[in-house]
Amino acid sequence: MQAKPTFYNGVEYDSALEAKYAESFDTLGIKFKPKPYWFRGNGVKYNPDFMLMEHGPFFEVKGYKFERTEQRKLDLVVHQGKQIFMGDSNGFLYAAKSGELCKAVLVKCLSCLRWYISDCQEADKDGRILVRGCMNGCKNSRKIIRENIFDAVGEQVFVRERQWPLGKYEAVRW
Repeated sequence: MQAKPTFYNGVEYDSALEAKYAESFDTLGIKFKPKPYWFRGNGVKYNPDFMLMEHGPFFEVKGYKFERTEQRKLDLVVHQGKQIFMGDSNGFLYAAKSGELCKAVLVKCLSCLRWYISDCQEADKDGRILVRGCMNGCKNSRKIIRENIFDAVGEQVFVRERQWPLGKYEAVRW
C-alpha cells in the first residue's frame, strides 16, 4: 500500500505515520527537523525522516515490515559516525547498530523534565533497562522510561490536562 503524503503544522510529510511522529515529538517537547540531510556512499543515497535537534541523532519512521535494504540505509548513517533511531507503526523504538536493530526507549529525566531517546545498553539483575545518563548532563538518575512513544504522548497530554506531576521512577522489564 502506497503511503499518502500528510500535512502537519504546515509541513508535508511522506505519510500519516511520519506526521504522527512529528506531532508526538512536538507534544513531548523534542525539537526536530524533517528531512534534514542526505547521506551517500556505497551506491546508497539516503535522507532520514528527522533529525532530533538538541542531541543530534537521526530518526527514521517505518510503517511496514523492515527490509534488509532499509538496514543498508541505516548502516550508511552509522558508518559515518552518526546515531539513528527508528520508530515503527505501533510506536516502538529501535536503535540502528551496524547490521542490526536493537531495542530503544523513550526516557524522561526527572531533573530537567526533558524527553530523549536512548538505546538500551543492558538490563540489571532485576530486569530493569539501563540507559545512558541524561542527554543534558543532569546528575539525577531518576527517570521515567517508556517503550512506546505513542503511550508516552498519551500520558503527557493526560498529565498536562490534569496538571498532575509525573510519577516516581519507573523501569520497564525485558
